[in-house]
Amino acid sequence: MDQRYSRVSTIITTNLDLPDWYALFDKKPLVDALLDRLQHHCVTIRIDGPSLRSPDLPATPPANPTRRASKP
Repeated sequence: MDQRYSRVSTIITTNLDLPDWYALFDKKPLVDALLDRLQHHCVTIRIDGPSLRSPDLPATPPANPTRRASKP
C-alpha cells in the first residue's frame, strides 16, 4: 500500500468495519499505518443490505443488451 499511496487509485472492498481490522491483523502499528493511508484521501461508501450472493434472493433476469441505433 505504501508504494501506491498518493500515486494511483485503489479500490478496497470488505465486509469488516475498519476497527475490526485490528482483530484480523496482529500488528496494530501496521494496521494504524495502513488505515491512515487508506483514509487520508478516501471516499467511503457503506452499503447495508442483504448479500447479493445470498442463495435466498430471487434470480434476476439478465439485462437487455444495448440496442444499436439503426442507420436511416
